[in-house]
Amino acid sequence: SILAFSNILCYMGDKSSKNPLSNANKVFRITVQCPEELRDEVYCQLIKQTTENPRGSSCVRGFELIALCAGLFPPSSKLERYLLSYLKKCTENPPYPDVVRLCEYATLRLQRTMELGPRNEAPTELEIES
Repeated sequence: SILAFSNILCYMGDKSSKNPLSNANKVFRITVQCPEELRDEVYCQLIKQTTENPRGSSCVRGFELIALCAGLFPPSSKLERYLLSYLKKCTENPPYPDVVRLCEYATLRLQRTMELGPRNEAPTELEIES
């Protein structure tokens, strides 16, 4: 959980990093094979980091991570409704302009992942970049 949070901060630019893409990949490698509770913890950390974040670039990068995670693993049934509600709220009242498209994309990815289930492997850095 601490390692995932540190990598989230690096990807978002809130902590220095030589390769933020590598940090995102570490988050995915940590969470893709872990229990549901840790996956929910990652979603909660991302929600916390994107709520009232004063730095636009950091906030947008946080929503990028939410969208990427949404394509990898679903939240638990306990967190599902809250996460979808958070994305809807941020779509309707975005903290920054780029957030709308990321929230819409994350919502679509979440719906698909909830239907199909989690991925078995973390994405490659090439997949993350695209």
